Amino acid sequence: DPNDTVILIHAVRDLRERNNAETHIQFLAEHDSLTGTLNRATLVNQIDALIALADPQKSRFVLMMIDIDRFRNLNELYGHNQGDKVLREIGQRIGEFSDNHLICGRLTSNAFGCLMEIPAEENTRSWTETLTTQLHARLTQPILLNSSQFIMPEISIGISMFPDDGMDRETLLSAAYFATTRAKENGGNDIIFFDADMNAQHLENRK
Repeated sequence: DPNDTVILIHAVRDLRERNNAETHIQFLAEHDSLTGTLNRATLVNQIDALIALADPQKSRFVLMMIDIDRFRNLNELYGHNQGDKVLREIGQRIGEFSDNHLICGRLTSNAFGCLMEIPAEENTRSWTETLTTQLHARLTQPILLNSSQFIMPEISIGISMFPDDGMDRETLLSAAYFATTRAKENGGNDIIFFDADMNAQHLENRK
């Protein structure tokens, strides 16, 4: 019957549209509306999930905090619309750099977090240094604000490692933040690993 065919087509189309809408709603709930990266809630859930599945004797991953240096000055000098453009561009560059080892999201107004699982066959430090240096070089490329004006973004990256620097999300995030702060205090636009020399001060600050 031709009428049955029409009903079937409508049913398939309605179901497809509903699934597309639900997928879109889920995307909005999990991602930052400005940059398109994961939002903070989703990122910390990913960190918690990875820790829950981790074997402290075998699992290794790195948490990076990526902070745009002097972002407030940028907003004051060029305006918030241009500041948003810089955030979108940095978020896009992080997304383009991401692969199966990299999960990234926006942690604060001008900082992103990246979670990287380290392949079992790789050396933790050298693998992280190589990947982070490549990412930093990508993020500090010029950003065009308009047809005649561009900026050279400066990026500070702080790095903490599981399990060496912490075995829970709060400790790892705090250590990465502390390393980022140290990078900024040293002039910014640098990559700093959280290390034993920072640990005493870090523990004192957490009391």
